[in-house]
Amino acid sequence: MEDCLSFSIRESDNRSILAMSDYLLESSGKKIRPALVILSEKAASADKNRSCERDELIRIATAVELIHMASLIHDDVLDEAMMRRSRPSVNAKWGK
Repeated sequence: MEDCLSFSIRESDNRSILAMSDYLLESSGKKIRPALVILSEKAASADKNRSCERDELIRIATAVELIHMASLIHDDVLDEAMMRRSRPSVNAKWGK
């Protein structure tokens, strides 16, 4: 999932987005949301003969993490937060 996340973020040609993305990826969080996506799929398909393909499940978990990252940035902008997890927020470093 980490590789998929890095690849997804690095597809941009925008240098600012790449800089912000690298900064966000440096502070590794727990990645609990992607883990919950994967575990939920396993639980939902436990008694069935089919489940999601591994790559598809990784892409879904990555999408959930990307949405979470974007929501954190959005929250920091709205709250005018200067810090996130003891580091300057994206908002503090790059502005709105």
